[in-house]
Amino acid sequence: TLQYTTAKLTRDSSKNMFQCDTCGKDFKRKSHTGERPHSCETCGKYFRYHGGLMVHMRTHTGERPHTCETCGKGFISSNGLLVHMRTHTGERPYPCTTCGARFSSKSVLKTHVSVHTGEKPYSCKICGKNFQLGSGYKAHMRIHTGEKLYTCITCGKTFRLSSELIVHNGRFHPGRAHTGEKPYPCNTCGKKYLSPCISRIYGRWFSCSISWPKHTRTHRSESFA
Repeated sequence: TLQYTTAKLTRDSSKNMFQCDTCGKDFKRKSHTGERPHSCETCGKYFRYHGGLMVHMRTHTGERPHTCETCGKGFISSNGLLVHMRTHTGERPYPCTTCGARFSSKSVLKTHVSVHTGEKPYSCKICGKNFQLGSGYKAHMRIHTGEKLYTCITCGKTFRLSSELIVHNGRFHPGRAHTGEKPYPCNTCGKKYLSPCISRIYGRWFSCSISWPKHTRTHRSESFA
C-alpha cells in the first residue's frame, strides 16, 4: 500500500514554482509529496508522472521508438538512446570523485560509487538480504517468486538463472554448438553468441556468452575511455 505524506503544494504563478504548505520550500515540480498517482495496469507499478508511465508501458508492448542511426538498436526512451550513443562517441561525462573513473550515465556512476562506500540500498523484504545492485536484487527475488526468465529455445524448458540454462544446453543440446546458430545477443553491442551468461561490468548487467571475458574487454575499455 502506498503511503503518501500530507504535504500539499500550492502553485506560485509569480515564481512559476510550487510551494510546500508544510515547510514553505519552493519546488520546480509537484513531487514533494512523493505521490505516484499513475499506475501500470499490467504490472501494478506506480509512477509520479504520466509520461513516466507511458515510457514504462513500452517494456510490456515491446515498442522502441527511439532508434540509433549508427547501429540500428532501438530504445524505449530518448534518454536511453542518448546514453547508448555515448558507446559510439566515447563520451563519459560523469566522473567518480573517489577514483576518477568516468561513466556514460548517472545511474552507472551511482552504482559504481557503492563499490567505494559499501552501501547496499536494495533490501529483500522477505528475507532481509541486502544488495548493492538493483539487478542483483531482482535476480534474488526470483528465488522467492519462482519466476523463470530464461527459456531454452530448443526444448522450451525455463530457468531462473542464465547459468542454469548454460549447463542445460551443454548437457542436453551439445550438438547446437556445431550448427553455427547464435541466438543470444549482447545487450550492449548486439553481437550474438551461442549461450547466455549474465555478467556484470561496473554495475551493468549484460547477456553474453561463455566467451564473455574476451568480448567484454571491449566494453571495459569503453567505460574507462
